[in-house]
Amino acid sequence: MAAAPASDVSTLWVMRSCNAALADRAREHATTPMIGRSHGIHAEPVTAGLTFARWRCELLRSRARLVQARAALADTGARRAIALDELATLGDATDVGAALGSRTHPSVRVRRATIGILRRHATADTTAALLELLRDRAPSVARAAANALVRRPGGEITAAAWALLQNPSTGSHGGDAAKMLLVARGKWIGLAALL
Repeated sequence: MAAAPASDVSTLWVMRSCNAALADRAREHATTPMIGRSHGIHAEPVTAGLTFARWRCELLRSRARLVQARAALADTGARRAIALDELATLGDATDVGAALGSRTHPSVRVRRATIGILRRHATADTTAALLELLRDRAPSVARAAANALVRRPGGEITAAAWALLQNPSTGSHGGDAAKMLLVARGKWIGLAALL
């Protein structure tokens, strides 16, 4: 298997490489005996090749889900929210752009699904987007953004939440979410001090 160019190390390339390696191992160990397991308990003997083949099938299903989710980003509403949820689980840094574009979507479900991707990739852009979602008029979106920000390192989050507490926008639930963020942040700092 050829090495990927430095600019093209994406989730799909890694999945393609792993797929080829798992297929090779499945053929190589087609007759290698192995203890089978059922719910963690010893069961009928199987071959190691069968185990590699199962992993390969699971990888192929995940790859298909990722390709379908990226294709569904062009849709609106519920299908876009489902695609963003899938990308939060399977996607990579290339999907952050789609999440940043969805943070102003009219659907609350889409905005909430956006937070999953923003939480996975800690950059200045994603932090700024989460702070913007902290001011969202929908309480569930503001709470989800606060939860995503809780474990982020750095004092800029606490300072931004403090500023939001002092000047919450009219009708926004950001003030309540900022209170929750500061309380949770304080708990994490207290826990870190004990360790």
